[in-house]
Amino acid sequence: MRIVLAEDDPFDIKLVQSAVRRGDLDVDWLLIDKLEDLRGALCQNVDLVIADFHLVGFTALDIIDQINILAPTVPVIVITGALDDERAAECIKHGAVDYLLKDRMVRIAEAIKAAVKQAAAENAKIIAENQIKLSLSVQKTINAVLRCAQELNSEKHDMTPLLQVIRDSGLCPDVRSISLDCHSLGLYHIDDSIENGQTRGSAQTFRLHDSDAQPSLLIILAAQACGDSVISSMFIEEVTGILSSTLRRIRSELRMRKSLLDQEELVRELHHRVMNNLSIIRVLISLEADDATGEVWTARVSRLETRISALAEIQETLYDFGGYSFIRLFEFIRSLFANQVIKFCTSEPSVRLDCQGDEIVIPLELSTDFALILCDIFTAAFNACAENSAITIKSERMGSDHFILHVSDEIDHRGHESQFSLVKSLLSSKNAQSPNSGLELGESGMKLWIRINTPQDKHRY
Repeated sequence: MRIVLAEDDPFDIKLVQSAVRRGDLDVDWLLIDKLEDLRGALCQNVDLVIADFHLVGFTALDIIDQINILAPTVPVIVITGALDDERAAECIKHGAVDYLLKDRMVRIAEAIKAAVKQAAAENAKIIAENQIKLSLSVQKTINAVLRCAQELNSEKHDMTPLLQVIRDSGLCPDVRSISLDCHSLGLYHIDDSIENGQTRGSAQTFRLHDSDAQPSLLIILAAQACGDSVISSMFIEEVTGILSSTLRRIRSELRMRKSLLDQEELVRELHHRVMNNLSIIRVLISLEADDATGEVWTARVSRLETRISALAEIQETLYDFGGYSFIRLFEFIRSLFANQVIKFCTSEPSVRLDCQGDEIVIPLELSTDFALILCDIFTAAFNACAENSAITIKSERMGSDHFILHVSDEIDHRGHESQFSLVKSLLSSKNAQSPNSGLELGESGMKLWIRINTPQDKHRY
């Protein structure tokens, strides 16, 4: 072990060294007799300091105070020629681990061993506490980095908050830059060099290359000796893992966005084709209507043309609605009614729509049947030219598995029952699958009720 001996009397130096040798201790001695030499001696990784209380120009108390500042973990044993309880107490109070008389050097070896052992135990405790604090700090910073990373996406990729979190942690004070180019999709790899090919401490450079081998992600985490190098390396590994996962997520978002754009383009193309086909069919029916003879055939062809036109309006409304799996029925009905108002009314509409009850969500594949039924009801109401009339649509929940949709008006449709032929046909088809649907036409108006089964995949709306 290495011991600093602060003593200015050559006889006392030999006395102490002899006593230590007798205790079977192998010691590398550093001798000082000036206070200013203490700093240099402490830089040589010493295990213990033995100091005479009285020295020329200073005392052991000055040495203890300096050690408390420069190397607080190094133990100090004070030796003196005269017993003084008050002086001994003062030395212990300042931080000395033991106080020995020069004429009792027989126990100095035992005192040295005890002091070094105690210091080692205290150092181990301090190191363990610091490790725990550092680990908690690392985990706290990693959580903050994770929160910042979770806010990044294909549109928002400003790395400044994340970079600041890393800098503020003190674990990687030399972080130079973190940049992310989300529009380059390439392979991820690690390059262990820093700029200009230099490496410092556990510094690492991480680059993502695109197809042209241009760096689109550059992460430089330079961990200097600001704490435990193992902890710093662990921190770097965790952060780069988070960033790698974030990058993969953003890539997935970009691929998904591109896929959705492709699907949207496909839907748009299908929509245009359906609209064109419906327009062609309507024109063909219109041409046939010109040659139709008799009031019955003329009315039938006219109704057919109106329903084809309604199908076109339904298709347009569904396209504008933007849903791909489920639709909100009341919202969809209001859009259909608004289109009918534009078609039939040149001024303030004579018929109004009143939706009551809870919103109903139905699968998209059922929307066309409901829309055809409602378009016929709307058309019949507008054709009746009834002033200040209302079509009331009310939803009624009938348990956890279905609703009943009630549709009514106060218009006398007698003599015009043929306008509801399609409605009756569709209701008959629905009753065959699921009863509790029907239609009544009378002097007091129209009453219709339809059973609507609740979608099983509720989480999708």
